[in-house]
Amino acid sequence: MRPVGEVDGIGVFLARHPNRKDDLFEVVIGPASCSECEVVATLPTTRAGKTEAIRISMAILRTLDLISSINDRPPV
Repeated sequence: MRPVGEVDGIGVFLARHPNRKDDLFEVVIGPASCSECEVVATLPTTRAGKTEAIRISMAILRTLDLISSINDRPPV
């Protein structure tokens, strides 16, 4: 798994399992240690699939960042 980013101990990772029958990119989220991560999106292993996986990962990171910025005030 390749880490994409982390916010407040929550990591977002991009995984690929080329030895599986269904070679896919997976967007994975969970503790930064990835002890109990969950797959939140699967995409085909094409250039467009990888681009979309990265886009999804960045959207998740931005959402986590907005959530962590809320401390009795509007998100930044």
